[in-house]
Amino acid sequence: MNPKNTSQDCSNCEEKVPKELNIRTHSCSHCGIVIDRDLNAAINIKNSDLGITSLVTTSDGETFANPKNLNKLHKKLRLAGKSLSRKTKGSNNYQKARLKVARIQARIKDSRLDYTHKRAYSINQRKSNCCS
Repeated sequence: MNPKNTSQDCSNCEEKVPKELNIRTHSCSHCGIVIDRDLNAAINIKNSDLGITSLVTTSDGETFANPKNLNKLHKKLRLAGKSLSRKTKGSNNYQKARLKVARIQARIKDSRLDYTHKRAYSINQRKSNCCS
């Protein structure tokens, strides 16, 4: 995220309100909001999109969405990890919980790998007829 102008862009109406560095409050003439300049910048940074929106962009501009596989299994992984942390190391229950965490992590890894293979295959199939 480029922090340039985050304190000058209004976090309420998104209008640019230029100001000098010594002015510490953000007063927007468009919407009338008056807040601390640093708070305004923090809200703008928080509201900006920090994630990767596309996994691949081809040379002709076609984009493929970034799958959020971890989001689906994150709760299961978190709960399994918490359960594992409560077990006594070396016990049979610890080994069972460790295997459960490993299976969830393997499922996440496999789904990511499967998605990338499918995307690469579909790109290759569409582009192969133009290169032959």
